[in-house]
Amino acid sequence: MIKRILLILLILILAASFFYFDLNQLLTLDGLKGSMAQFNDYKAQSPLLIIGGFFYFISSSPPYPYRVPLF
Repeated sequence: MIKRILLILLILILAASFFYFDLNQLLTLDGLKGSMAQFNDYKAQSPLLIIGGFFYFISSSPPYPYRVPLF
């Protein structure tokens, strides 16, 4: 019973903090376009860092059965 109450309380806290910190603006189309533009600017400034981060992500991911396929 205590675990159920704690789980409900945790979900309520997460939902309230999502709207309190205005994180829902990041999920709008304008927010996603802004993030993509910011990423493209960063990629233009330092492409080697982006490529290195990509290969680090691929090499440190879990083995094949758990890896997300890259299409």
